[in-house]
Amino acid sequence: MYDYFKTLTNKKDIGVVFCDITGLKNTNDTQGHSAGDELIKNTYYCLKEEFADESIFRIGGDEFVIICDGIIEEVFNKKINDLRKTFNDKKMIVAIGTECRDRVAENVKKTIINAENKMYEEKNEWYKNNGDKANRR
Repeated sequence: MYDYFKTLTNKKDIGVVFCDITGLKNTNDTQGHSAGDELIKNTYYCLKEEFADESIFRIGGDEFVIICDGIIEEVFNKKINDLRKTFNDKKMIVAIGTECRDRVAENVKKTIINAENKMYEEKNEWYKNNGDKANRR
């Protein structure tokens, strides 16, 4: 992923999506690791459905980053709304943070950090509203 960042320049718009599968540990603990693996795969398929032409990176056990190189904000926002609807329809709980800029920032890492921080805000809000013991999928 970091090698890909090096190819980005200030000549194009960029959108970053940072996703975290909420409750993966709970799924692994209560339903087994094969159910957790299916949750990871299903999350990836949902991401690929909405962001087919973008670069999708799995950066941790339950985290994904999508880099949308050369995307305009209106298109980016529509994809995010469609992604949220897809997750909702499939009853999947995935925290999403986004950052869209009209030009690649001098520091791409800062753009990703902003998206990551927004994802954590959303995830924390979900836990605040549903509690750690909530039935997570």
